[in-house]
Amino acid sequence: MSGAIDLDLIEQIYDVPISQSGWTPVLDCLRRLIGAESAVLMTRRPGNGEPLDLSLSAGDAETWQLYSRRFAATDPFLDALQARGVQPGDAVTDTQLLAPRTLAATPFFQEFLRPRAIGHAAGAYLQDANGLVRHLLLPRAVGDRAYSEPRRRRLQLYVRHLFRALQLQSLLKPAPPRRTPPDLDQFARTHRLTPAEVRLVDLLPRAGSLRGAASRLQRSHNTVRAQMRSVLAKTGTKSQVELLGLLLGRNAGP
Repeated sequence: MSGAIDLDLIEQIYDVPISQSGWTPVLDCLRRLIGAESAVLMTRRPGNGEPLDLSLSAGDAETWQLYSRRFAATDPFLDALQARGVQPGDAVTDTQLLAPRTLAATPFFQEFLRPRAIGHAAGAYLQDANGLVRHLLLPRAVGDRAYSEPRRRRLQLYVRHLFRALQLQSLLKPAPPRRTPPDLDQFARTHRLTPAEVRLVDLLPRAGSLRGAASRLQRSHNTVRAQMRSVLAKTGTKSQVELLGLLLGRNAGP
């Protein structure tokens, strides 16, 4: 399996906060990438309760709403994450955290996993500064093989980008309307942007993605991507979302 990172998928991940689109297309890609039966991205408060946000690829919404309401507080994998010192945002597999026999003896397995034919899983976990818990889960069906280490490493290439984009999304989503538009001329002078780069920065929020910007500018996607890399380097930002936060005078870093 190739370890090369898919730059189009990385771009797609960071496009979600900018375009305010959904996460399902990203989850579709991740599910296919590592051979999962479904993919779940959930935001919730600690303990049991309704999920605050739930995105799915080929999954059943009722199953994961039930997980959040009744089973999250007794999920043995969450305890194992802390016991093993797994860092937030690290991709892990079920077999790294719990031996199959240990898992099979838990009420969580007996009452939640087994009745729903949920087999091996990979995923990651993050609790943000506001106390919100974010889960990425990629289950396989019962009878499918456990995830291999190369598959876990493959997932890791994208997990931290995903969580970073989620944090940036939470910062940008509730932004109040601006009283005045940003001063692009001053922004360009401060960061020594070329006229073409300024046009790209100005267009990006309306275009929603680099592909959309390329279409409006009637340039190739590769040309626009190269311009964006130059803008990020000049402004000291690491993503399109951070760039927009800087332009709007807001802290868009995680």
